[in-house]
Amino acid sequence: MTSTQFTEKVIELYSQARYSSYYHPKIRRGRSHTISARVEDLLAAFLGFNLMKDFDIYVDQPITIIGLKKQLYPDIILSEQGVLKSFIDVKMDLGWKRDGFVKFCFDKDREIQSTLSRKYSLKDGLTKTVSTGHIS
Repeated sequence: MTSTQFTEKVIELYSQARYSSYYHPKIRRGRSHTISARVEDLLAAFLGFNLMKDFDIYVDQPITIIGLKKQLYPDIILSEQGVLKSFIDVKMDLGWKRDGFVKFCFDKDREIQSTLSRKYSLKDGLTKTVSTGHIS
């Protein structure tokens, strides 16, 4: 998947979001569906096709930080042989927090910094298998 294909697909998702998921001639949506979860999946696919390293890619995967009794909810995690290498947060519409976005980013950075070199556990959404490892 190329970056152009990725962008075209995001545009298509926004266009589809205007319509009801189920057709009836009397249905008219006022606001569009949110597309953030679909874009998370799309970005994960884009990364899977384009990254040079062989990462496992987790989407919307809660992770528990062992010893901190804390959970993180990154949109996308890149893992290499059980070591979490990158957390990616996908933001599509900043209207909800436009004025506070910089503070939001600093807060997230502080939260992630507190987890570095710690152990984690996660439960696979499909198999329910629990995995553990380290955060790089």
